[in-house]
Amino acid sequence: MSPEDSNGTRLDRVEFKLSAAHFHLNNLISLQDKFVDNNMNDNMSNQQIEVEIDFFLAQIIATIDALLVQINNDLGLGIGIEKVDLSTVQSALNAKTKDIDLLSELHRASDYNNWMWLLRKLRNETLYKNLMSGNRQKLTLKLDENVDMELVEYFEKALQSVRALVSGIRSKEPLLTRTPHNL
Repeated sequence: MSPEDSNGTRLDRVEFKLSAAHFHLNNLISLQDKFVDNNMNDNMSNQQIEVEIDFFLAQIIATIDALLVQINNDLGLGIGIEKVDLSTVQSALNAKTKDIDLLSELHRASDYNNWMWLLRKLRNETLYKNLMSGNRQKLTLKLDENVDMELVEYFEKALQSVRALVSGIRSKEPLLTRTPHNL
């Protein structure tokens, strides 16, 4: 993405993080194609795949973090940047009688075993173990001894879910809407 991006994506950190996650997802798709086409299963290929998994998870989670920072800033909640998280932003919204339902979708997504909770769990687990496994057809995430899921398909759905979540939250509060004019 160039600094001259005319639609303001460079300045909109939420969109920037979504774009970065999409970039790393495309890298994973490319690596998966090489993995399947060439029966790649060497250490270098596996390391490249793990790096892209880590980058994707970091960026997709950072999208939500950037959205929370935007809410804090644009709604004047006054939370220090190091303390911005879902619970502190929700508390500040409640205290300032702002739209207390603004983050209800994010709360649901973050509930135990829901999709955002699982993304955070995956991100935390990649800090200390390799979650990737592969058959010769698709890359899969090994969540536990009973659950394997297609990595690319799951990440594509996660990216769509985060985009929809961001859009839904932004549509509820006009101050959060990003256009080239208000960046």
